Amino acid sequence: MYSENGNPELDIYYLETEFGRPWIIMGNANSERDFLTELDDDEDLSKLKPLGQVKRIKATFVTENDF
Repeated sequence: MYSENGNPELDIYYLETEFGRPWIIMGNANSERDFLTELDDDEDLSKLKPLGQVKRIKATFVTENDF
């Protein structure tokens, strides 16, 4: 994502991995389904052996132009 100015809200999804803390798989997506589809399509991320429930947080994207 590129933006001159920030402040859009993003849905960030993440999953823990078999390797335990602090290792997680994280990304932004329009939905949990989209996040899981991208994860399934990426051979390298799948090798991290994700487990547990997908967690979602809302984040505000901020750039240096916002200050």
